[in-house]
Amino acid sequence: MKNLLRRAAITALLATLGCSQSPSGQWEATQSVDVLLKKGDPQTVAFVLNAGDVCALGQQWSFEKELRYKEVICPQGKGWITSDTPFKKLGG
Repeated sequence: MKNLLRRAAITALLATLGCSQSPSGQWEATQSVDVLLKKGDPQTVAFVLNAGDVCALGQQWSFEKELRYKEVICPQGKGWITSDTPFKKLGG
């Protein structure tokens, strides 16, 4: 029974790790975008992207406190956005 539980826990952990994907690609901001310090706190802006700034965007949305968030990694730092509309994909 312990082996079965251990195997189930390991399988669940691997499935969770397999689902989380780091931000990737090159996405250009087409307008100013507030990048939040942490998800769930839309009042704390870590930095502001300007039109033309390039970042990597997460591929999946994370939902917290009635809002959705997508992780971004930019030269200015790392944070969270609530909309990916003001971005265009570069390089195909």
